Amino acid sequence: MKFSKLFLLIAIISALLGALMVLPTRLKNEAAMKEIEVVCDWQDIEVISLRLGKSVDETLDELKQAGVSVIGVSDYDLKNLQQLGKVLPVAVDHEYPSLLRYFYVSNNSLKESIIHQLSILGRSPIEISPNIIGLNISYEEEDKIGLGWDNNLVQLLKDKGFRIILRPRNWQGITPEILKNLLSDPIYDQADGLIFFGDQVLGNGNSESLMEMANFLEKKKLFWGYTEFVGQKGETILARLAPAQTIRVHSIPPDEIKNYTPLEARERFLRAVKERSVRLLYVRFFTEPSINLWEKNYSYLIALFSDIESSGFTRGTVYPLMPFEPPLVASVLFSLSVAIAIALLYSYFLPGKWIIFIISLFVLSGTLFQDNALNLRIIGVLSGIAYPSLAVFSLIDGFRSKKNPLVPILTAFCMVFAGGLVVSCGLYQWLYVLRIEQYSGVKTSLVIPIILVALYLFKSGYLNRSIHSVVLGTLKRYEFVILMILAGGFVVYLTRSGNFPLLPAGMLESKMRLWLERFLFMRPRTKEFMIGYPALWILLSLRRFNYQPLFKVVLWLGVTIGFITFFNSFCHIHTPFLFILLRFFNAFILSLVVFIFYYIVVRIAYWIWKWLSQFGENDAYKKRTNI
Repeated sequence: MKFSKLFLLIAIISALLGALMVLPTRLKNEAAMKEIEVVCDWQDIEVISLRLGKSVDETLDELKQAGVSVIGVSDYDLKNLQQLGKVLPVAVDHEYPSLLRYFYVSNNSLKESIIHQLSILGRSPIEISPNIIGLNISYEEEDKIGLGWDNNLVQLLKDKGFRIILRPRNWQGITPEILKNLLSDPIYDQADGLIFFGDQVLGNGNSESLMEMANFLEKKKLFWGYTEFVGQKGETILARLAPAQTIRVHSIPPDEIKNYTPLEARERFLRAVKERSVRLLYVRFFTEPSINLWEKNYSYLIALFSDIESSGFTRGTVYPLMPFEPPLVASVLFSLSVAIAIALLYSYFLPGKWIIFIISLFVLSGTLFQDNALNLRIIGVLSGIAYPSLAVFSLIDGFRSKKNPLVPILTAFCMVFAGGLVVSCGLYQWLYVLRIEQYSGVKTSLVIPIILVALYLFKSGYLNRSIHSVVLGTLKRYEFVILMILAGGFVVYLTRSGNFPLLPAGMLESKMRLWLERFLFMRPRTKEFMIGYPALWILLSLRRFNYQPLFKVVLWLGVTIGFITFFNSFCHIHTPFLFILLRFFNAFILSLVVFIFYYIVVRIAYWIWKWLSQFGENDAYKKRTNI
């Protein structure tokens, strides 16, 4: 393919030049994003104090001494009030409406707050006596309807020097008028931000209400917490409406943390900080009854603070990100690099790369100036297909040439790295860092390069077999077994991708990951050091040997998976760039150790097979000679 090497060089240089325009800003921003804020939950503090029989003042003083400066306060709900004994169900005379539920309320200010809040929501309660009210709240709604705020509590926390994050509940389908009345509460003037309680953001169910909520956040200069993995209804819409007020939050919900040890919980928080640039941690305490309950939670908090600082971060006040995006010239260079990569990929199978290059460049340039968001999505998808595929193609060609293999290996890694720079720098925009926008080429980059590499192995003549002979020819039993294992492995490969895999990691793998995380700071990607790079080193070591084509296919598909995974690391825009490089370095070094282990195992297995396969040969020979 004439001029292919020149075009490949231009694609790599274009990616490098564009990255040089973005990387200084990215590295500077990531170096500045070292402050982590830790928020403790008031409900947990109150429950622990109640169980230990100690005053909340004493608990708050100890937390203050430990370094806690922010408390999250939820609005009242009927379920929690009953658990704390502040509201108790009572029976009343039959003369009162039977559809209502009746409660004894411990103090007058709480009763007034409940009456005021429910009146705004259109569920006006009935006041029977100074301490008994009838409420139109079903059992299913007990923890879903907010009953107002404890103003005395907020004032107490402010007096003790704590900053406040409010946690309001939503009422499904709330109208803008009702929302305005709720947000007019002076309590919001005492808050620094909001982290919504429950499974939806305040205003969800009504587009106008969500717009009202976004306007309120901007007007009051309040941030709101976009909590990872919770999937609150309406969060994506609100994030797009008020991106300048959005902060990423990580928390372990109460129903999950009871299954964790303090060490496991700390490691999960630290992972969110290091790998996903989360800067606000909402810490829920261990509230299950146990010996030394307070000591357990206090030491857990102190150890978390120590982990944060020992990992190179500091504790402080966090603020929403200021908008940023790559300069236009860098985006043009990235578009040029991707257009060349797509044209080169096309030329490996069909003629007419110039037409493909012109079309690709036209589309990318047009979207760059007309719809930048669409341009970023197209760049992401095309990069995930082109760069890993081209890297493996260059390796296959290099191994076929019988020349020095180090040059194609270096070229292949440079090609994947160039693609990683295109994505990690071309998509380095504040909405991607906040994960309001996300890389949209995950599945295509996982599947299409593998298919293309499999096809190119036949087209290039590397296997000395045709697809026809493999698909329609008679398969030997061991080949059929290998194909079945490959098919099963491919299904596992697809289902294990993403934050919520259909097939989660097993116990042994989970323990291995934790061990690597503890000793290497940044855990390397399993598919890189266990599959991809060892497969490459095996191919290199067996380069001068003849072995079955099917084994070659398995190894080359393994290499492809490794390069895809390397590229995929750059697609996590929220992960600090230097951490991505550290993760690759760890994977590369570990792969050499894994390769040596694999090589020894294979040699031993081959020796055992040769030894076992001789059994019965003499008897078979005698039978043949007696015929």
